[in-house]
Amino acid sequence: MDELIEEYLTNHSVFLVEMALEKLVAKTTEANYLEIISKIEKFPNSTEIDVAMYIHDIAKPNYVDLKLNIQLKKLAFKDKDAIEELDFALLKIQKK
Repeated sequence: MDELIEEYLTNHSVFLVEMALEKLVAKTTEANYLEIISKIEKFPNSTEIDVAMYIHDIAKPNYVDLKLNIQLKKLAFKDKDAIEELDFALLKIQKK
């Protein structure tokens, strides 16, 4: 999992970043999503948009505490694009 996180956060090709994110999302479960979010946040030079894009892609109503986690991040984040991604994640949760 750490290798995928590194690939997601260090690649300079948009296509390869999207592929790494897709693989990371595919390996995400209810048991590990909070740990993955934490690892993305702690990764050197990660950004709010990196975290928000991952959260948006995994957003599901059955992920306990994800909605609260998103709401807390919306209060803390400064990046408008990241906040918008989090808004989309909340909508995604509500639609399912």
